[in-house]
Order: sequence, then structure tokens, then C-alpha cells
Amino acid sequence: MKTALIAAVVVLACAAALWGAEDEPETLTVRTTDGLILVSGAYDELKPLSDRLAADAPAKRSTAETLLMLKDSAVPADGIQVFFSGGTASPANKPAPRMMALADAVREGIVPDVIGLEIYDALTLLRMNGVEGAVLGEPPAKSHLAGKASVSLRSSMVGLRPSRIFVNGKSYKPSSVGYTLVVMAPGGSGVVASRSFNTYESPDENDRMADFLREQPAGAVLVGVSFLGSGVFMTTAADALREYGLLVPINPEVPTSHAFIGVKGLPPGGGVEATANNQDSTIVLLAEDLYVRESEIGGFTAHPGGLAAVLSGTEPGSTVYVFQ
Repeated sequence: MKTALIAAVVVLACAAALWGAEDEPETLTVRTTDGLILVSGAYDELKPLSDRLAADAPAKRSTAETLLMLKDSAVPADGIQVFFSGGTASPANKPAPRMMALADAVREGIVPDVIGLEIYDALTLLRMNGVEGAVLGEPPAKSHLAGKASVSLRSSMVGLRPSRIFVNGKSYKPSSVGYTLVVMAPGGSGVVASRSFNTYESPDENDRMADFLREQPAGAVLVGVSFLGSGVFMTTAADALREYGLLVPINPEVPTSHAFIGVKGLPPGGGVEATANNQDSTIVLLAEDLYVRESEIGGFTAHPGGLAAVLSGTEPGSTVYVFQ
């Protein structure tokens, strides 16, 4: 069988060559900074990619960056093979992730239908269906506050849609109006206490909430929400919240939602808060190890025999990397 070298591009850390045979599809070979990518297709489809690599010769691309470039160029995922290398941390010939649109992954039954869900809910649904989930991107500021925990909070101003607290997939539903608090050990290593305080009922509830807050040790992680406002008896309890780095002023006369994450001993303003007049407030804070940076996609792996999905979002066209 006659084989011809059609084009070759050599750059500092990335090489590409387009190979073909008579009456057969061509293969574009791309060397990345951390592996090798083979792209199969018709010559007319692959030649522009080869030309683009030639034009970008000085650029150094990782496997993840090259895959994104191929996606932008509308290269079908089933025509791409990826081989990682780079020492013990990234075994050679490791099975490549399949990069696809979330809608396609759902339609093919690879992942459950998480389209349109909040990212916390999407990861929870993945886990319930045996899929290890992660998020593509950088951890947001203050994501370290909850340590190992993933938290989803909603402070509601509508009685038919109650406030909610989820910590690592477990619900801590408010048992009354007013405030509901969940306390975790330092570093978010586990829930140690949870309680609701009906701060509309009596000044005694304010005192009990203040005592509850002040008896927690330094470094304790506090997550909480109000339901239908802060209540008319919030006084010393509001002062105790400030010991967790929380700053939002509480005005019992204004119907305001309040969701927060703080740590005992943080300076003022060190916590995370969300509030709004006559509207719900939400906070989602994921554990830092649930984020996968784009540059680290090549090193991500699923548990042996398992399935993992790294989501860039939950819109139908959001990119998902599927690992098996």
C-alpha cells in the first residue's frame, strides 16, 4: 500500500504531520507538551488544521488546549485518539477522555440528565448514578472556607419554597422560620451540630442562638440560612454571627433573605454571604478537590472500573469530558 507524507510541521514543543494513503482517510498526528493526538478524517477536513498548526508554530499547546482547538474546529470526537505521557504521574497510552456536548452525553445515556441544574445538584445526581463528578475550572475565591465539604444554601422568602441547606449531599431542612445553622468541624471534616431557631417566637430563641454560636470552638465552620427573614428578636445572636467573619447587618423590620458560610475566628468580612430584600439568596461552594483545571485534564482519572465526568457547565452545549 502506497503511503505518502502530505505535510509536516515541527515546532518547539508541538509537532504535527498529516499522513494518508490512496482511497483511505488521512491521519493528522499532533505532538503536544504532554502527549500525542491522532485525528482521522478526510484530507479536505484535516488540511486546514495542519495549516493552522503551521501558522501557530511558535505556540506550545497542552493536550487539553489542543482538544479545545479541535472542538472549535468542529472535529468529530469519534475521530480523535489521545495518548498521554510524562512519567509516572501520567502513564503512557492512558485511555483518553471523550470530549462531547453535555446534551450528547445525556442523549447517549452516558450521564443522567443534569441539563439546567445548579452545579451542586448536577454533581449530586451524577454521584447518585455512580458517576464521579468534577467541575472544569479554577476554584472560586474563598472556596477553601468549607474545606473538604461541598455546600448548597438557599435562603427563601417564599413559604411554598422553603430554605435549604445541603452539606455533602445531606439535607438539613429548617424546622421553623428564622435561622437554621449547621456546624462542621475545622476544615469541614464533618457535621457536628445543627439546629433551627425561631427568632420570630421570643427573645429566648435569640439567646439560645447566641449561646449556640459562642460555644463552638475556634476554626469551626458555620453554614446557615434564614427562612422568611431574620425574625424580630435578632439582637445578641447577630453579634455572635460576626465572630464568624459575617458582616451583613440584620434589620428585623426589613424582609431580607440571608445565606452564609463563616469560620469561627475569621476577621470581619472574611466569610461568604448572600442577601436580598424580598428575594431568595443562594450560595454554592464546592470542595476545592472537585475542580479540575484545564491544564490538568490530562492527569485526571476515574476510579478503577468507574466512570467520571468533568463538567464545564450544565447548559446543553456545555463541554463534558468523560473518563472510563
